[in-house]
Amino acid sequence: MLREYYNYITNSKKPQILVFLHNNADPDAIGSAFALKELSLMFNSDASILIFADGINQSATKAMQSYNLSTSKKITDINENDLIVILDTANIIQLGKYTEFVTGSLNKKMIIDHHTTKESSEGTIFRYLFPEAGSTCMILAKMFRHYDQIPTETISTLLIMGHLYDSRRFIHGVNEDSFLMMAKLISWGGDYNKANQFLQNEPNFSEKIAKIKAHQKLKYKTVNGFIIAASSIGAFEASAARSLINLGADVVLVLSGKKSELRGSARARVNLKLNVAEIVAKLSEKFGGEGGGHMSAAGFNIKHQVTKKEQADIINYFIKLTTQVLPSAELKDIE
Repeated sequence: MLREYYNYITNSKKPQILVFLHNNADPDAIGSAFALKELSLMFNSDASILIFADGINQSATKAMQSYNLSTSKKITDINENDLIVILDTANIIQLGKYTEFVTGSLNKKMIIDHHTTKESSEGTIFRYLFPEAGSTCMILAKMFRHYDQIPTETISTLLIMGHLYDSRRFIHGVNEDSFLMMAKLISWGGDYNKANQFLQNEPNFSEKIAKIKAHQKLKYKTVNGFIIAASSIGAFEASAARSLINLGADVVLVLSGKKSELRGSARARVNLKLNVAEIVAKLSEKFGGEGGGHMSAAGFNIKHQVTKKEQADIINYFIKLTTQVLPSAELKDIE
């Protein structure tokens, strides 16, 4: 499993690996990153593993503070033999402030992920994509098992946390081996209750306001009894998208625009069997961005300012694409 990575670690005298995570790194990104670091040091104690993230979300921050973990801030002392690992990131553009460095680097690159993605970057030599895993943490857990290594209790707990977060507590990536792997993590000392506690967060005031604004600006249409909803706010687009699904929408797009960037978060009800990652990928290609994700949860970034009219065009195109893959029916406005 990930043989090329194993060979690089074990055959290099003092390897250095730079691990890059998506911006606002979540528990799956953080858990899998520190798990990869620990496993790499088991393979080669002289290895140097640096982890970079342009922001870390609330749950992941709580876990890192609890275990006194930290990421690197500045990229220094890089040589041509260093390996870049892009972890749990559907699109290179989601690396935030590190995007330019990674895309411009001539170092060998490796992608390890569970997202559905068509992303590539110059110099990428190995691509390990396992959409059926449910989380990148599950991929790392299976790597420990495959190489007969036992993670510490801390890493076992982080891997549990990451899988609970990204699989939405086993809604995604549901298979026998995932449950067996979760049991194995607990047997290795992983604290399931503590992992779950890291994920219990009361939304802060700004996030609550963002959700309310998303509801206030809501536009929606019906297609053969399905509700397609869209909105635009200033931040917390993913949280707002989830809240609109909980409100009753079947498919959702929420945009969050800033001076030099537009982010979008798309969601669909799991039982709808609608691949919003494919919709987002097509949308991103048309409007000059990059996107990807899961069947029922995906996102995209456009790295330039987008006008209000262009945002409206994006929403209309999202509705058009979604309509094409839903059961055919006359489109009705019900604003």
